Amino acid sequence: MLDITDPPEHPAVQTAYCLTVYNEPGRAILASLASLANAISYQQQRDPTPQEAFVTIIADGSEKISASAMQLFTAMGLLKSRQQILNSGTAYTNSSFDHRILSELARHAYSSSNTDVAPNDHWHDIYQQSLQRDHKSACEGDATQTEFRPSLSITLFIKDVNKGKLDSHAWFFGHFCNLIHPKHCFQLDAGTAPHQDALHVMHIMLEANPTLGALASRVQTLRPRNHYNLLLTWQYTDFFVQKILDWPAEVRSGYLTVIPGQFCAFRWDAITYGEANSEQHPTSALSQYFRGLGPLSPMEATMFLAEDRILGFEIISRRNSQYTIGYAIKAEATTDPCYRLSELMGQRRRWINSSFACNLHTIRNAGAYFRNCRARATRRHETIAAIPWLAITGLIQWFMPTQMCILYISLAARATPADALYSPLVLTFILTVAAQVIGFSRSQFSKLTMSRIAAFTGILQIMLFITCIIRFSIEQQTAAIALLPLSWIVFIYTSATIAPTTTSARPSKSLLYYPFLTPFFMLALTTYAICNCNDLSWGTKGLTQTTGSPSKSMTTGGTRQERLFRTRTISFWLACNIGAVGLFMYPTSPLKQAIGVTSYLLIWIYTVFKGVSGLAMAIETRTASL
Repeated sequence: MLDITDPPEHPAVQTAYCLTVYNEPGRAILASLASLANAISYQQQRDPTPQEAFVTIIADGSEKISASAMQLFTAMGLLKSRQQILNSGTAYTNSSFDHRILSELARHAYSSSNTDVAPNDHWHDIYQQSLQRDHKSACEGDATQTEFRPSLSITLFIKDVNKGKLDSHAWFFGHFCNLIHPKHCFQLDAGTAPHQDALHVMHIMLEANPTLGALASRVQTLRPRNHYNLLLTWQYTDFFVQKILDWPAEVRSGYLTVIPGQFCAFRWDAITYGEANSEQHPTSALSQYFRGLGPLSPMEATMFLAEDRILGFEIISRRNSQYTIGYAIKAEATTDPCYRLSELMGQRRRWINSSFACNLHTIRNAGAYFRNCRARATRRHETIAAIPWLAITGLIQWFMPTQMCILYISLAARATPADALYSPLVLTFILTVAAQVIGFSRSQFSKLTMSRIAAFTGILQIMLFITCIIRFSIEQQTAAIALLPLSWIVFIYTSATIAPTTTSARPSKSLLYYPFLTPFFMLALTTYAICNCNDLSWGTKGLTQTTGSPSKSMTTGGTRQERLFRTRTISFWLACNIGAVGLFMYPTSPLKQAIGVTSYLLIWIYTVFKGVSGLAMAIETRTASL
């Protein structure tokens, strides 16, 4: 497929790049391709080792490609390239693609003088933000003025039918990468734009540490122009906090659970590393990863909604594997946010359910991993040490309604100590949670209706909380509760100041109210996710129905099995939370104090460990860049 004949006198290091495309507009794809070309040029200029870049664009279904995307491929000359018919689509290969075509298209499309650019064109903003890099890299020169070495090959593979992202990865890793056996493989989603120095940073880390099997980048949503748009601002700040505190905490605990499919890197040897299992059949991380294309139980199908987490776990859990998962905090990329609440709910439903299922799978298999793994003892102990952190985050996520109810009961106790359990404040909050559960569980309700329920109940909960803070701000217990978000703000601001990131990636005013809004956002999003745990759709880009590989992942029983899985999950979740709240509210309950103290301690451990981990990584990164 790819033209790798007549190798150079000094064989070049081969790197494969995969851009997955669904129904994104041509301007989104151009932003990704042009920023990728800039990053490859920047990296090639600074690396003395000859390199060949193989870019594969995989379009998931010919009937799903947008008209503007086809116009872009035509303008790039890809549809006139050498053509090959494969069993599931058509591949067009240009083994000597002129990168100046992309530069010219981007210059015209995203130029400030272009009258076709709308004032609120976020693809223009995403591409412009990708041109930024940290101060040290900027001092090394302008990478946009460099020329490619003659080593860029682009293949456009258009699948006949939409079969899902996992199937696209199967074509990339199983077919195209197998033809060239690259040293490193990079994944990129259409609409995500890596910054100029991102590839350079990731290549340095991969070369410096041969045990890195995969590398996560720092993906950030586009900085909102209007900080009063709570939907966009909360997403922007939430992405920032994830990358500056959450991921460093996982790295510090011993196991980074996520490798963002939006932009990440894999070492080819790590994902194809074989071993002999009990049946003496060779297996690898990729072979286990692609089992998601076959029949799966509902729990497994939920796990494969986070396909990157699956591949990461398989990399470290191979019997003799010495590989780890790293985090390149300086390798930044910009992606587009969700512009509607219903879309955000669909996205976070997929993220919450899949991460919870994957973490539960990791905890359940920790013992087997420790017994069967033949990696170094230190490597095994580091991974096992991450289990308590996964358990803490899972408990906080699962008992989110209980923790919020305890918070409101504690606040109500300041006003009416004798009747705190039955105060209008507590009863109103319980009614809002009940409304969320009932509304999110009604399959006949549209996504728009559910988003309105989430917005209305969330606003009501916030108003109740503000009322409590105003009335009881002088009380000692309320001050202790307020100390948590204040500590969070201190940790975030300090880490953001120390970490060597671009200015556009640092939130400002939004950090002041993010810690206070997050519990209400997460309560609504978590409730929606659990009430729709049978939904295996992608949730964004119009994919609100289960299609492609997820639908094939369900075993015989189909809809009935999905309903049974959902009923059992919701019932168990409600039983756990109602039981915990009931024990806490019952006046003579011997567990009342234990539940309250445990809830408070879990939140404090969660906050402090994330804050200290984020500070430690920020200091280490800043020190290394000096």
